[in-house]
Amino acid sequence: MALMPGVTRRLIPRNFTRGGQTAVHGVLLHIMEGTLDGTDSWFRNPDSKASSHFGVGRDGRVFQWVDTDDRSWHASGANATWLSIEHEGRGGDALTPPQLAATARVIRWMHETEGVKLQLADTPAERGIGWHGMGGKAWGSHPDCPGNPIKAQRPAIIAAARGTEETDMNLTDAVKLPAWVPTTWPKDEGLQDGKITVNTALGSTYGHARRSAENSAQLISDVQALRAAVADLAAAVAELSAQGRAGG
Repeated sequence: MALMPGVTRRLIPRNFTRGGQTAVHGVLLHIMEGTLDGTDSWFRNPDSKASSHFGVGRDGRVFQWVDTDDRSWHASGANATWLSIEHEGRGGDALTPPQLAATARVIRWMHETEGVKLQLADTPAERGIGWHGMGGKAWGSHPDCPGNPIKAQRPAIIAAARGTEETDMNLTDAVKLPAWVPTTWPKDEGLQDGKITVNTALGSTYGHARRSAENSAQLISDVQALRAAVADLAAAVAELSAQGRAGG
């Protein structure tokens, strides 16, 4: 079994193929054209003949509907070889910051457990983070799923999933620290006047927390909270960088 910890398990009793995931070429991003709870209800309807491995709400909630060892029914000819994430919203919507960060956490888990490559995929022959419409007729003829805004956010999702500055985007600009980031770390860890570079924020944040938690009974919970915070920071920074590039 492959069930992601820390998400809401809403495993469906039908509308999937048990043990049918023959390979994992990557993950396809989808748009629900509806709400997370409404989609949850629809996937439980025998008439829907549809499902997804995961769904992510605009508030960052994550549902897992299908074990990743099983084949969800999300993209016709892609079902046996691609995992799936549905997103609450309508065509033309962009992911909200909580939604983007949650998607990145799911993809990071897929990378660690299923070997999903943290890179863009824009054709069925490629491997990585793809989108439903790229498969054309063989994948159900949904050219606008999940829509251009979400397709354009994939580099930001990958940046957050990697948890480092090592992306095809230059994310080394200094940014103001969010309120939750401690400001009492040693100067040699890169803090200056309330600013920190992305690579220092991600590397030093994890390193400092790990060192200070080594002898603590709270190690597991601290690291889990830290990874979520780091993913949120990376997503926010990547989104700001993308907006800056779009604005010229």
